[in-house]
Amino acid sequence: MALFRVALLIGLALGPAYAQQTFEEVRTTDPVAFEFPQLADLKRESTTIPTPTSQAGACSAKGSLLDQIAAARICVADQPAGFLDKAGKLRKVAIAILDAAGSIRLVHIQQALDGPIKVIKGNAKIALRWNNRINSDFQVIDPPGGRVVSVRYPNKPNDLRIYTPYSPELVVPEVIAAGIQVKNEFIDRALGRLRAAKVPSRAFPGKLVADVIPRQVLSVLLVIEHINPADFVSAELTESQVAKVLVVLAANKELAYAHNISPAGASGLAQIMPLTYRMLVGGYPSAPIERNYEIGAADPINAIMAQLLLCDNDWMQINRFSFPEKISAEKIGPYLAACYNGGCRPVKHSILEGNAAWVEAPDLGNLPTSKQSRMTFAGHGKKRRKVPTFEIFEPETARYVLFYKWVLEYMQKIGAIVSDTPTR
Repeated sequence: MALFRVALLIGLALGPAYAQQTFEEVRTTDPVAFEFPQLADLKRESTTIPTPTSQAGACSAKGSLLDQIAAARICVADQPAGFLDKAGKLRKVAIAILDAAGSIRLVHIQQALDGPIKVIKGNAKIALRWNNRINSDFQVIDPPGGRVVSVRYPNKPNDLRIYTPYSPELVVPEVIAAGIQVKNEFIDRALGRLRAAKVPSRAFPGKLVADVIPRQVLSVLLVIEHINPADFVSAELTESQVAKVLVVLAANKELAYAHNISPAGASGLAQIMPLTYRMLVGGYPSAPIERNYEIGAADPINAIMAQLLLCDNDWMQINRFSFPEKISAEKIGPYLAACYNGGCRPVKHSILEGNAAWVEAPDLGNLPTSKQSRMTFAGHGKKRRKVPTFEIFEPETARYVLFYKWVLEYMQKIGAIVSDTPTR
């Protein structure tokens, strides 16, 4: 969901270390490698459940919904899946459906990347609500009350993944509570690694980066990065949008969003761009983050560490814009959200031109306008010309700041954010 961040601004902020990382091959030194869970790991998820067998085409699942999901992940693990064409646009996907009686039905479908689905084996009727590859939202029409609880999906040739995609049928209190717990544990682990390594803050010299970034900022950014803006058109939809993310976190844990790549190329749980990630590696040399971008983006703890570093770097820039005043930890969230999505240049314009109040109380009907002229493409034929004023925030970033406000208020209301007392 994040826009491409302006390389020059971040490069200047990170200094010479970034330039060195940009023009030299990034090498992995003493990596803490992240590996996707294998079948043995899936079995450990449900040690209290008798190991099911899928030889007869169905498995039984006992216990809570999360227990049943864990059993379904094992059940689907030996099912065939793969590519049905050389271009990789047509795929065979194995699906585990939990019926109302507690049985797991195994179904194979044909799924096009940009088209419909077709059941090719198994007794079920399925409709596609939203095609999102491994995280596609399926509706089970038959059996009645059925819900998709796991898929085996061909991610790449010879690379099959087991995943639980979101569907509204999985939104129950037990799962939502588990999603909150997973999110908070991920943040705890990321903060713990950075604190143990004593990584210094660039925004607040003399402090540790783990001690300055408010946890609520991380909690909200992790959620809104995986909300489809087209679905989030009013504050009344906040509960359902947050639930989508919490379901994926609860059901998939360390695998949650590991496969996600935005249209702009941002990957993983924290949705950080490759260039930005490499800048952070160079700008925070003592940080224990994975040097390889693909591995680092897929590891949720590593991704959150990178998110923390990026927020710290952005806050350093904001402190320069707002000098001699510094925006407090209680108010910094929407500023960091704006930087996270669209870079810090719009935030700089807002602060320097007296529009900072809009960031803290966003109103899409009254977008802040810069008094500075700039060159842009406008008019008939889209010729490049100077315009005297322009809206400071791109539409996507303006909405992102509003989403931050809605999600923060809702998550505080339901107790989904652990309070903290950063030491700045």
